[in-house]
Amino acid sequence: MIDLASGTVRSAVNLDWQDLPLRSLLHERYGLPVYVANDCQAAALAEHTFGDGKDAESLVVVKVDQGVGAGIVLHGRLFYGDLCSAGEIGHIAVVENGQRCRCGNLGCLETVAGERAIIQQAQAIARSDPHSSLHRFAVAPDQITIEAICRVAEAGDQAVRQLVADAGRYLGFAVANLVGVLGVRRIMIAGHVTCFGQPWLDAIRQELSRRSLATVTGEVAVEISEIGRDIVILGASAMVLINELGLLAPVVNGINA
Repeated sequence: MIDLASGTVRSAVNLDWQDLPLRSLLHERYGLPVYVANDCQAAALAEHTFGDGKDAESLVVVKVDQGVGAGIVLHGRLFYGDLCSAGEIGHIAVVENGQRCRCGNLGCLETVAGERAIIQQAQAIARSDPHSSLHRFAVAPDQITIEAICRVAEAGDQAVRQLVADAGRYLGFAVANLVGVLGVRRIMIAGHVTCFGQPWLDAIRQELSRRSLATVTGEVAVEISEIGRDIVILGASAMVLINELGLLAPVVNGINA
């Protein structure tokens, strides 16, 4: 959560940052203008500026890595919300009395659909099943990576494919809420977990359809971003192009962010 007026990171759960005056610290060190956004906001700006969403008036980029969050562009502008917390879907509870999240709540989306959670669940599968295909890609369960899980799922391991489908359905639940509240036609998914590909995307789409009005979901496109792992740095570049060089139409709420 970023305070746009001051450039302060109000809260970064996965970094253990609280009220960090990031813009002031960087400006003092380097003597240059500083613009602060979180990774999901930068991803949305990259998609709207350089990606397949550049012709969309409004879009949402859901980024799934260690954390889960959404960057929102409405009518050509990044939307932060009055509390600067718009898009913090990773800390919406989706499992009643679920696992404890790093934020302190129970059953947050990050605990079932984020990269860390998926790896932990795959490690549990490997520990409980000595014949799991996961052992072919990791010497020990604690060495399992998201890339290994993607390869095992692609190879057809049923337990891992079920894990992938479950993560996709939980994410689809959050996407359905975004569509219901914002009414956007374009949802792009980014982050390391997109390596799960079509089966994971199908689970997201199916849950969206199950939880939303058919007349709405029939007009919503949910796709994996084609930008790849440079999406955040491209978003940061777009902020410089907009705020310092004026080369692109402004999309940042009129506030240095």
